[in-house]
Amino acid sequence: MSVVRALPAVALMCVCGLLMTSQVLGDYDSLVRRIPEGANCIVLVDVDGLLNSPLGKKENWRDKHESEFEAGLVIAPPQTEKIVVASHLDLVQLHPQWQTSLMDLKYKPNLAKLAKRVKGSLDNIGGLNVAVIPGGTFVVQFSENTFGIGTPANRQTVGRWINETKSAKGGNLSGYLDEAVQFAERGAPIIMALDLEHVFSQSYISDRLANSETIKQLKINVDTLAKQLASIRGVSLGITVGEKRFGKIKVDFGEELTMTPELAKAMIMHALTNHGVMIHEFHDWNAKVSGKQITLEGHLDESGMRRILSIFDTPPSLKAGSEPEKTPEKTADETADYQKQLVAQTSKKYYSSVVSVINDLKNKNPGGGNTTTGAIAKWYGRYAAKIDQLPVLNVDPDVVAYATNVSGMLRQAETSMRDIGPNARRASDAVQPVYNNYSWGNPIAFTWAGVYGSYGWASVEDSRATRDNQITAANQERIRGYASANLIMQHVDEATGDIRKAMTVKYGVEF
Repeated sequence: MSVVRALPAVALMCVCGLLMTSQVLGDYDSLVRRIPEGANCIVLVDVDGLLNSPLGKKENWRDKHESEFEAGLVIAPPQTEKIVVASHLDLVQLHPQWQTSLMDLKYKPNLAKLAKRVKGSLDNIGGLNVAVIPGGTFVVQFSENTFGIGTPANRQTVGRWINETKSAKGGNLSGYLDEAVQFAERGAPIIMALDLEHVFSQSYISDRLANSETIKQLKINVDTLAKQLASIRGVSLGITVGEKRFGKIKVDFGEELTMTPELAKAMIMHALTNHGVMIHEFHDWNAKVSGKQITLEGHLDESGMRRILSIFDTPPSLKAGSEPEKTPEKTADETADYQKQLVAQTSKKYYSSVVSVINDLKNKNPGGGNTTTGAIAKWYGRYAAKIDQLPVLNVDPDVVAYATNVSGMLRQAETSMRDIGPNARRASDAVQPVYNNYSWGNPIAFTWAGVYGSYGWASVEDSRATRDNQITAANQERIRGYASANLIMQHVDEATGDIRKAMTVKYGVEF
C-alpha cells in the first residue's frame, strides 16, 4: 500500500531508537556530559545488564561477546560496563557523519601499546592522553577507566571536544535527547533516541501527502495531518530483556494527533522500508496513538537488534594485544615460527569475523517480508562496510584479499538489488501496446451481384493485455535481479570454502 512518503525520517528514526539504554541519569552522567555538541542521535547500553539478563545467561552472551564485537556485530567492546554512543546521523543515508563512543571499562587500556599495535601514535591533547589511530580515529582517556572514541576526527576537533567536556555539565544535548536520558524507562538495558525537531516543514509534508492514494481514499485533511506530522520532536526506543526481548518505539510530536493507529503504523512502516531499516518483527508490533505520541511495541529477535545496530560504526578494540616483546635470546627460526603462529591466529580470527558477518546477513532475511528491493540493497552495503572496517594487522594477505573480494561481491549484490526497481519500470515502459483488429462494413445498396457498400478495419488497444505484458516484463527483470544477487552469494560461499581450505593447509590450523 502506498502510504506516505512524507515521513522517511520519522520511521527510520524509530528504528534507530532501538539502540539505547535507559537507567537512572546518574548511571550515565559521567558519559553523557562528555557528548560533543551537535549530536542528533544517542544510544545508551547497560552492557552488564544485558549480559546478566535471563536471556543473556541462557544464551551465554558473555562468552560470545568478544567474537561478536570483533566481527562488528555489537557496538560495545568486551569488559565494558556501560556505553553511550552519540552521533550526528545523515537522515537520508542513515549513517553517522561523525560518531563518539563513550564507555566505562572494567580495565585500564594501555594507550601507548594500543597505538603501537595499530601503527598509530600517542599524543597529549588538552592535558589528556590520546591514541591516534590511522584513518581519523582518536581514543581519549578521560579518567582511569573512562574512555571516548571519536571518528572521523582531527586533532583540532578532538581538542575542542576535550575543552567542551571540561566545562559542560550535560548541556551539549538537545532538549529532546536530554529528556530521553532523564525520562527513559527504568530497567531497559538498551535505549535510543533520535532528535527530529525542525527537520520537516509543513509544506514539505503537505506536498507528499497530496500524492498519497491512501490519504485520498481515507478523505483525510492534508493540511491538518501535515501540521501534526511537521511538529515531530523525535523518536526513542527502549528494549528490555527478560526471557525474551521486548521493544517499544515512541514517536513524540508537539501537536495533538488525530490519526488512527492503523494509519500511524502504516506511515511508520512505509518510512522504515524506504530507508532500508525495516525488520520483519515490526509487522507484528501493536500501534497506539495517544495525545501527542505514537507507540509501537512487540517482541524483537536477535537479528532485528543486530540490523538496527548496523547503522552505527563499531568502535575499535582498545586491547593492546597479547604480542610479547621480542627478546634478543630468540633465534631467527624461533622468531619466524612465532611470527607464523601469530599470523595464523590473527588470520583465523579475522576469517571467523568475516564469516560471522556473512552468516548474519544471509541467514536472517534482510528487512523481513514486504521489504523493497532498494531496502534490501542497503543491508548488503552496510554489511560490506563492516567487513571493510575489520582490523587487518598481522592478517595473512590472502585472507585480506578474500575479505576484500567478499565485500566487493556484496556491493555487486547491493547494485543488483538496487537496480531491480528501475529496470522493472523501464521494462514495463518499453512494452508495446496490444491492439485487437476488427473489420467493419456499411451496406449501401443491394444488387444482383450482392451487397454493395464500404468496408475497412479498426484497431482498438487491449489495455488489459498490455498491462499483463507490462507486469510480465517487470517480473522478468525482478527475477533476473534476484537471480544475480543469489548467484553472487553463491560465489561468496565458494570463495569462503576455498580460503578456508587453503589457510588450513598453509598453517596446519583448522579455519
